[in-house]
Amino acid sequence: PVPEAYQINVPSGPAAAVLYEASPLYCRVTGVLLAGSGSARAVVPGEVLGVVTASGKWKGLATSGSNGDQNAAGIALYAASAPNGTDDQVVVLERGPAVVRESELVWPAAADATARATARAALLAKGIRVLLDGPSPTPLP
Repeated sequence: PVPEAYQINVPSGPAAAVLYEASPLYCRVTGVLLAGSGSARAVVPGEVLGVVTASGKWKGLATSGSNGDQNAAGIALYAASAPNGTDDQVVVLERGPAVVRESELVWPAAADATARATARAALLAKGIRVLLDGPSPTPLP
């Protein structure tokens, strides 16, 4: 067994979407999840998030938004929920170098192919590469 002094306790299950990140200390941020309005606001692991420009608070990507939340700014790594009227915390993959799998990302229902392409470009500008689904590469001999 590993001596207790060397054990690291890590919360279970970051988003299955993350294939690689250079360093959790650099790539991740604990941000403020915008309070729910009328009901709780919940995000799930792998959900693409935007940031409300005026407050700097995170929420699910809103492709038809106009307050900053229409721009992909990160990916939720764990489930989080902000009750009605109360902000909470959310752990976000905010910058790279990082690689994520598109099939594991959670998009808003209104995110068509154009909106997804725009979001992928915004994430790439932050160093987060979104791999499109396709056949697995053949291993080298």
